[in-house]
This record gives sequence, structure tokens and C-alpha cells, in this order.
Amino acid sequence: MNPDVSVIVPIYNAEDYMPRCLDSLSRQTLRRMEILLVVDGKSSTKSRDIAAEYCRANDRMRLLDEGACGASAVRNVGLRHARGEYVGFVDSDDYVRPEMFADLYAFASGHGLDIAVSGIWRDHAESQPLQSFLMYAEEVTRLPDLSRCEFMYKWVLSTQANPVWNKLYRRELLLRNEIRFDESVRMAEDAVFNARCFSEAASAGSVNRAYYVYFNRPGSQMYSIDTQNTLCDFQQRWDVFRNCAGRIPEGDRLLAVTSLRLIANAVFFFKVRNRPLDEACAFAEQLIDALGMQSYLDIALLPGVLDAFAVASHMDETALANFRKFAEAAAAGRSKLLEWQTYYQYVIEKKG
Repeated sequence: MNPDVSVIVPIYNAEDYMPRCLDSLSRQTLRRMEILLVVDGKSSTKSRDIAAEYCRANDRMRLLDEGACGASAVRNVGLRHARGEYVGFVDSDDYVRPEMFADLYAFASGHGLDIAVSGIWRDHAESQPLQSFLMYAEEVTRLPDLSRCEFMYKWVLSTQANPVWNKLYRRELLLRNEIRFDESVRMAEDAVFNARCFSEAASAGSVNRAYYVYFNRPGSQMYSIDTQNTLCDFQQRWDVFRNCAGRIPEGDRLLAVTSLRLIANAVFFFKVRNRPLDEACAFAEQLIDALGMQSYLDIALLPGVLDAFAVASHMDETALANFRKFAEAAAAGRSKLLEWQTYYQYVIEKKG
């Protein structure tokens, strides 16, 4: 009999944190599950050995070592071997609460959902207690009760979209639509994967509980950014939304809000790498030009467009006012973007 849930764990040089992660998976209260430890081809011998040791001690764990390299390729190995009704993902430096997969599976299967979403805790290493990162109301949405545009607003363009590790995905949804991680994407592969999943899903729901603990490793430094590669990665995300927009009546409005979210994500991407704000705004200007976003930014300012997004994504009046001012700045160009620093501070504090 196939398991209820398959959990895919990429193994790559996280030996200092792996025991905590794998211990938390060993304690999962869901019995009918498989935990696929997929070794990255460039992983250290020590991390491989730790993974193998846990597999020998736990009959729910299985080691997969096919030489794949990179997060997307490694996760795709796991997807090829997964047998569960639903699929989840855990990174080997993070950890999860014991009831995570039992509760999420009960919620997803009980409501017949394609995708189930939970909240997230953040572990700041030395900081105690854990901090709530994202928390959502308990909610179930289905097409055609919502339009596809509203569905994408709610689940992809709100803050719920980016990570894969606070979600369960119906495996049949992934198989039917041939959804895999795009191995050419170097940054935000989760966001591309989720955009594809939600553009095909017919139902999704969230629980008002957090189970996944994201470990924020200590230390900070300034990173260089390969602008051309980063542009290509944003192009991949944009193309997924364009494909979805081409199939729905409200396609232009979907792309209008998508433009704003991608610009905000781009600025966030630069800021968390400690790049100057003027550099982030210069990249945003380049992104708008390269992806042909300007006409969609103008659409975003039409009456009712942002209001509809705010309703679907549960954005309060203050957040909507900030978002509208940001939209005005983005449509006006780089100098106005640079002036609107209050919004960027909001992005950093709320994790975009």
C-alpha cells in the first residue's frame, strides 16, 4: 500500500544541522509516510554518512543517491521516486513539529485539496523563543467559486506563495500536469514551481497553525549579484504567469499585479544580499524594461484593480495604501522607486 505522504529532503553539506532535521522527521506522528533523503552529487561524505545512518535506523526513510546536483535536480529525483498521495519538502537545515504531516494530510485529504498550506516559524539561532514568520487563517478555496485570477491573487501573489516547504501537494496534480522543478532556474526555483502548481490546481486551503521551523543561519555579508542570470530567473517566473494569463479573461489584471509583486521581490532580493537601495531600484528599472511590464504597471493603477487583489489576498487598508503608493512609484520610474523607501522597509520586515 502506498504511503499517505512522501517527504523529500535534499542532502547537501548541512551536517551540523541534519541530525536535528532528521530527528524531527523521525518523530512524525503520521505512520504511513516515506521520507526520501536525496543526496546531492556534490555533497560531503559526512552528510551522506549521516543520511545513510538514519535510513538504517528508520524504516520510513529511504536513501536516494543518483548523482543529481542542485536543489531543483535533487528534488526532481525525489518526485520521480515518490509514491505518496501527497508530497512535501523539508530542507535539511530546518526542522518540523511532530504533528506536521499528520495534521496537514488530514486537512488536505479531508477537504479533497490539491494543495494545503501551513504557517511557518523562524529560528534565529541564539534568539528565543521561536518567532512566527507567516501565519494564515483557516480557509479553503475552490474553482469555480473563485475565478482563476482571484485564486492566483490569493495563493501565488500573496505572501503564501514562495516556499515549497510549508505545503503539501497532491501528487496526481503534479503528474497530470508534468510539473517539476525547472533545473535552469538558479534563484527562486520554489516560486516558479508554485506558480505552475497553483495555475493548474482547482483547490487549496490553509490552516491556522505553524509546523515548519525555518532556521535562519547566523552571519551576514554582502553578496555580488549576476544581473543577467537574475533577469533570466525573473523571466522564468514571468513566463509562467503569462501562460496562465493567456487562459483567463482577467489576464491583463493578473499580469498587472504580478508585475508589482516581481518588482517588490526583486528589491527584496537585492536588500537581503545587503546591496544598496539605488542598485536595487536600478535593477527594477531594468526588469520593467526587459519583461515589458510598463503597460501592466499602468493597468495596476486603474480603478478597482488593486482593490480586487487586496480582497482576495486579505490585505488590510494600511497595507493596500502602501501597495498603491508603491504601484504609483513603480509606474513612474526609477527615481520615484528610490523615493519610496518606506515600502521597501515594509517588504524587508514582512518578508515580501
